[in-house]
Amino acid sequence: MDMIKIDSQIYLDKGRKAYQIMIEKVKPSADRVIDGTLSVEAITQKLVNIIRSKSLNER
Repeated sequence: MDMIKIDSQIYLDKGRKAYQIMIEKVKPSADRVIDGTLSVEAITQKLVNIIRSKSLNER
């Protein structure tokens, strides 16, 4: 149980801040943002759709 508390505290102290910085600095310039909480199948379908639409636009 102590390890869970320690890991949670590390995340709150360091990881969360890094994630917030990434959202502010990286996300605005990203070409696409995919929701990582979706199922593998849903993420795969979104990526396939992006690739297909990009291929059609380059023809």
